[in-house]
Formats: sequence, C-alpha cells, structure tokens
Amino acid sequence: MSATRAAVVARRLLVDRRRALVWWCVAFVAFIEVNIVFYPSVEGQDDFDQMMEQLPESLRVLTGITEDLSLTSPVGYLQSQLFAMFFALLLLIFGIGLAANAIAGAEQDGRLEFLLVQPVRRLEVALGRWGAVVLLVSAMALAGTLSLVVTDPLVGLDEGLPALHLVAACVESLLLALVFTAVGFAVGAATGRKAEALSVASALAAVAFLLNGFGDLIDAVATARVVSPWYWYIGSDPLNEGFTLLGTVPALVTIVVLVAAGTWAFERRDLR
Repeated sequence: MSATRAAVVARRLLVDRRRALVWWCVAFVAFIEVNIVFYPSVEGQDDFDQMMEQLPESLRVLTGITEDLSLTSPVGYLQSQLFAMFFALLLLIFGIGLAANAIAGAEQDGRLEFLLVQPVRRLEVALGRWGAVVLLVSAMALAGTLSLVVTDPLVGLDEGLPALHLVAACVESLLLALVFTAVGFAVGAATGRKAEALSVASALAAVAFLLNGFGDLIDAVATARVVSPWYWYIGSDPLNEGFTLLGTVPALVTIVVLVAAGTWAFERRDLR
C-alpha cells in the first residue's frame, strides 16, 4: 500500500466536498450560537427548572435532563441543549451522508470505476476516502468546538466548567458520530448500495439512541444498553468528568473494526 496514493485519493474527495463543508460549518456554528445566546435568559431561573420537572420522565431522560441536573447551570444548559443529542446528531448526519457517498455513491454514478482504472489499489481508495470523510467531519466538529470555547465566556457558560471538559464533550461527540459514519462506510463499501448504507447507519443510530434512553426507564433494557455508542458517550458524562476510557476507547475500537471489515469486503467483491 502507498500512503501517497491514498493521500491523493483523500485530497480529491476533500476538494470535491469543500463547499459543502463550509455551508455545514456555517449552519452548525449558527445553531450552536443560537442556543448559547439564550442562556442569560434562563440563568438562575428556578421556575424554569420547576417547569422542566413537570415533563414526563421518558422525555426528560431522552433529552438529557436528569434529577440532579439544573438546566439553569452552565453544565446543565449545555448538556440539555447541545450535548445530550444535537451536537453529535448534526455531525452524525453530515458524516453518514459523506460515508455513504464515499464508496457506494461513487460506484453508482460511475466515478469509482474511473478512479480504479488508475494505478491505485482498492485498499488505497478505501482508506483514502475514509480518511477524507474523517477529516471533513472533524473539521465540522472543530468549528463547533471553537465557537463554544470562544463564546461561552461571553454569556457565563464557562463558570464551573473547565475548558478541557468542554473539549472532551466535543471530541467524544465526534467519536460517537464517527461510529455511525463508519457503519455507513462499511455497508456502502461492502454492498455498493448507497441507499442501504444510509438506511442501515441511520436506523442503527436511532435504535442505539432509544436503547440508551430507555435503559434508564426499563430494567430489562438497562443491561443491554451498554452496547450502545450513545451510552458510551452519555454515560461517560464528559462535561463533568472530562475525557474517560468509556467515552473514547470503545468508540475507537468499533470504528477501526467497522472500517477494516468494510475495506476487506470492498477488496474482494465485484463492482456493481
């Protein structure tokens, strides 16, 4: 395998998706900032916490609201408004779309066949395009992280929240998104079908989210939720604990296994 050829493959995808990346980053940062600017209006408002307590327990759990978490505190506000779901979800949507197009989408529209007639191996194509997907999703996550680090102090969201813990929440959100991005990549590489890659990755992300959420409500589900990537992320509580083994290692191992499996299948099948 040639790292140089894989890098050339990655560069081509990066160039092709640069405009999409810019617009996704702009929308992502705008979404984050809209949530941030509303914090002063709820800071210290006990009535707001009491109103949230009236919500059904199932809804509070799914939206990251726990009994010991005040939504009027910096950690509680960021957890409920961004890190319980939406920060990772937007990265996940962007990543799954990229991953499904990386191999399967290119194969269906004929671009992959043109690429493979060049002096490049399938392994180099797969790893190069996966590397580009990771860089694109990571760039979007970096934009969101920088927007939080820069603007949180302006509205008091940094009080009692170490910057390292905020970065940990962003990085672990990225890893969560990359797990399901890797699912989309692996399915697309193995089957050559973009629709299957999109549907399988999206369905697994939804099921895993519900599995983790209902684990707090249903005893029979509590044990099973440990296999959910959402549990690895939310259970590690990065805003309070910072970087943890639970929030990083299982996700990294899963990503490597999925990408390796997809690449192995891609090398051994016929193009559609």
